[in-house]
Amino acid sequence: MATYGQPDRKLVIDINKYLIENHPMLTLRDRNAIGAYILKSKLDLKSIHKQIDQHVKTYATDTDE
Repeated sequence: MATYGQPDRKLVIDINKYLIENHPMLTLRDRNAIGAYILKSKLDLKSIHKQIDQHVKTYATDTDE
């Protein structure tokens, strides 16, 4: 839920679409099983956070000029 004046931004990863595009040999049953496993696992978001931080730094540098 966004607070007043802040955009409601979400990062959504379509696991099925990703698997279809990057692993086209997987069946629907395989993709469902992998998707369920991913949702149950504890994902490491450190690399995503690092990428977000890099964009923040780039944005801050670009707006300072």
